[in-house]
Amino acid sequence: MNEDRILTNRATRKITILFASQLAVAGVAFLTQLLLARGLPMEKYGALAIALASINLLTPLAGFGIGSYWLRIFGKEGWAGQRWIPSTTKLAGFSSIIIVIVIFVWAWSGVFDATTRILMSLLAITIIGNAVRNIGGGIFQLEACYIKLAIYHFLPHSLRFLVAILAFWAGLSVTDVATGYALTTLVIVGSYSRPLWRMISGRLALRGHGVHNEIVQVTDSGSMPSVLTALQGTWPFALSGLFHLIYFQSNIVLLGILEGERAAGIYNIAFSAMIVVYLFPSAIYQQYLMPHLHRLAEHNQDRFFQVYRLGGSTMLIASLAFMGLVAGFAPWIVPRLFGKAYHEAGTILAFLSLCIPLRFLTTNMDSILSTGGNIRRKICYQGIIAIFNVALNLVLIPIWGIFGAAVATVIAEFFLLLIYMLGIMRHIFGRVALSTMGPPPVWLSVLIWMGIVAFMVTRPNLISIETGLMLGSLATAFILALKYVRPQFYARMRG
Repeated sequence: MNEDRILTNRATRKITILFASQLAVAGVAFLTQLLLARGLPMEKYGALAIALASINLLTPLAGFGIGSYWLRIFGKEGWAGQRWIPSTTKLAGFSSIIIVIVIFVWAWSGVFDATTRILMSLLAITIIGNAVRNIGGGIFQLEACYIKLAIYHFLPHSLRFLVAILAFWAGLSVTDVATGYALTTLVIVGSYSRPLWRMISGRLALRGHGVHNEIVQVTDSGSMPSVLTALQGTWPFALSGLFHLIYFQSNIVLLGILEGERAAGIYNIAFSAMIVVYLFPSAIYQQYLMPHLHRLAEHNQDRFFQVYRLGGSTMLIASLAFMGLVAGFAPWIVPRLFGKAYHEAGTILAFLSLCIPLRFLTTNMDSILSTGGNIRRKICYQGIIAIFNVALNLVLIPIWGIFGAAVATVIAEFFLLLIYMLGIMRHIFGRVALSTMGPPPVWLSVLIWMGIVAFMVTRPNLISIETGLMLGSLATAFILALKYVRPQFYARMRG
């Protein structure tokens, strides 16, 4: 019992560190967008948003999912996973160079206007920094160095924040901002050089797989996979990241192409705020739980299901609280922070808050589908939703403009959650997978909460905020009672 308590306390401390880091990242990222929106003309800010979104779409193909693949390999093979390091690092280097070339070709293909072309050309080098960050993050997760992971995760956001401060106070142009972002890549690559070299040289301090006293010389291994073999293993992780970003960020690119930079800039304000909210489940799953889930999927199925079930319940309750806060304050506070020119972004953000419960629950299911042999099913699901989302945007944006992109996002998130749930029920846990969602009264509370959000979106004033938050607090408390208090009460009565 004492040992379990110690392990729980350690896990709580690690998650707290990651939460604190994500809170800092969220604050800095939000302030960065605030300064850029205030300091740049709306069209220029929109062009920057289009350029960054276009580059981010291709980021998973740059590192080719190496960081995530390492979590899978070491979770399965333990220390023997070091035999994959030479081939996977070569693959990451090759793919990054190819994607930088692809970005240049795409930028000058005639799809974008002159400003966006120049910005994409300047920002193309940032793809290298993004790839290095993803790979380096995998190293810190394997070594359970969560403080380092938090610090390194904060670094690029703090550097971009400094660029935004200079742009706001010195009146820099949008090309100056893009140049500053490109220069931060050099700092990021340099900061990750030591952990990358430690990994390549076979001095990984792997945690969770026992003690390994010898320094493994991976270059002497007779069973080292080739680059082609590594490609066959990593492509599902690369495509998974690509499909995720297509249905997550393609709205900005399509808005820029179909409606112009102004529409992209307005939507990017709402989108940036949603990213801040999504950082919190990311801290739990992508930065902390994934190495453990890969091990549990291979060696402890009972514990694997327990983590999934607890995660679903926690994500559901937390997401409702987040949704109420965002929906209540967005229409009121966004115009006051970013200016009246961005007032429409507040309404769009309030509507997008409906995605928060969907995304939080999807993150829990996504982590399960990323383990074992499930990754190929996951990319099939993501590919279907990515195509569906692009098609919806192409249909709805010409009809409803910015709001059409928001509607497409909510619909895509709902169907992704649905297809994930059906996949987990059919291939992993069976019908018991639904138990993570709670009994029907919980879902009735969720519907009530959704109605509250709709009320706040249509009446963006102080009274609706106070009323909505009060009713939302009661609804969340009701869900907690249904989910935890009542079952414990009846269990004691039976005892």
